[in-house]
Amino acid sequence: MVTKTAQEKKLNDDLRKILKENNVNVHPYNDIYEDAKKVDASATALIDPMKMNYALYKNLPCKVVQGANPTILMKAIKNETEIKNVRNAELKDSVALTKFIYWLNEYHKECLEKLSPYMNDEERAWLEEYTREI
Repeated sequence: MVTKTAQEKKLNDDLRKILKENNVNVHPYNDIYEDAKKVDASATALIDPMKMNYALYKNLPCKVVQGANPTILMKAIKNETEIKNVRNAELKDSVALTKFIYWLNEYHKECLEKLSPYMNDEERAWLEEYTREI
């Protein structure tokens, strides 16, 4: 049995069912503060002070060693398939961003063309400055 703390309002019925089927016991998020007090005092806990809040840290009765999570470095090492997928994702993001910037520039031109006849020089200058091409 695995215990997971979570904000219960963020769990829908489907997710609750999947967690239950996989022997995951869900507790309210704030229960973690009391659960931390139950850690064996003779244990040693590795905590990342950049990831853990102070209240939780203070509730640990065991020896605490501060350091980065060792799995972070392992996750940073990518195999060929992961590298290829990252490159593909970055390419898709670049194309989407380029299309968006093109659309935004065209939209700004259209706004300027349509609104300019109804503006005085000061308003037109302001609009031109804030709708110039990216």
